[in-house]
Amino acid sequence: MVAVSDSITKKISISLRLKQAVGLYFEEQNLSSLLPELRLQANRSKELMQSIGLTSVCIRCAKVNQGSGCCSRAIEQWYEIPTLILNLLLGCTLPQRHRDPSTCIFLGETGCTLLVRYHFCVNYLCEHIKNEIPPKDLERLRRQYGRELYISWKLEKEIWKYFNMNSCKEPSLPEAF
Repeated sequence: MVAVSDSITKKISISLRLKQAVGLYFEEQNLSSLLPELRLQANRSKELMQSIGLTSVCIRCAKVNQGSGCCSRAIEQWYEIPTLILNLLLGCTLPQRHRDPSTCIFLGETGCTLLVRYHFCVNYLCEHIKNEIPPKDLERLRRQYGRELYISWKLEKEIWKYFNMNSCKEPSLPEAF
């Protein structure tokens, strides 16, 4: 079983190995149709973040507070395999190494490189954000985040269900975690 403390590169490696099997399971269970909706809602969230200036606030903070804050290296350990698999199924490329050893492996020059993010990364709004972004924009953003997180949660739940169903049938699967 993969522990939260396991390295993110190990989780990425496992996700790459399991992507195809989970994709087939989604097809068999008629869940594949939710992937385009997840992509749409995640893209809408990112576009809204960009348009209200949130992305630039976060990037600026990450550069100034290297090694601390929302995009610190510690945050990457919270990512679980189902979230990483969803990103792979949506065509994201998962990095194999850090651009900056003090920050999250998924932090790129223009923000997070993932389309589907961990719920903390989506929901948490620090004081910098609350001070710089108007409340009406944050309210719009939270509503949009809710749509994104709901679909993500439904699909992640199905991936966990797949893992639980196959732990008895495929002895090598639990060892991969």
